[in-house]
Amino acid sequence: MSPLRKELEKHLKEMCQEIGFKKNRSSYYVKQLNEDTYGTLFFLMISKRGHVYLSFLVGVSYGPLAEIFSKYAEINFNGIYPTLSRQIGYFTPAHRFFEWDYHADVDNVEFFNEVKDTIIRYGYPVFQKYSDPDALMEAFNCGDVGASIVSLTAGKAILYYLKGDKDKALACLEERRIKNQKFGNEAEVKFDENFRMLLSGGQKLE
Repeated sequence: MSPLRKELEKHLKEMCQEIGFKKNRSSYYVKQLNEDTYGTLFFLMISKRGHVYLSFLVGVSYGPLAEIFSKYAEINFNGIYPTLSRQIGYFTPAHRFFEWDYHADVDNVEFFNEVKDTIIRYGYPVFQKYSDPDALMEAFNCGDVGASIVSLTAGKAILYYLKGDKDKALACLEERRIKNQKFGNEAEVKFDENFRMLLSGGQKLE
């Protein structure tokens, strides 16, 4: 890792601590919003000829959804993963990719104040809105969740289940089967199999 990138990561960590975020792993930071939900920041850095180009994703992690997916997909998550996250620029009026150029001549105070202000101005409303499970459901129904630990189908099924509507949860899984949609990975296959059994009145996993 270049000295410039090490310097950038050090200052990012300090900036995140200032606004209440803790490092969860690598370049991923979280802040507890309520009993069930964390705000998430995931920083991406690309080094190129004396520059480090910084961008980041902002989102939320909804614990009950992650717990159910983990249980019925029979996998263990080490850490906190996003239920919904998108590049910060797409939550702004410009609705485009945002990137910052970090280099040796940059004014550190101005640079990190701009990044921090962007998080506060455009990220905090995301944390507030999507800490509500109903808003998460709306995002999954619209297909507008960005990067997530679950597919749209699994996410909707779990959220309906958490609302007590098993019929709609099962309908989400059936819709995928009717449309012959492919599974993204083996975990989704296992989740579909086990969760379908639960919703159909089969034996619940212990």
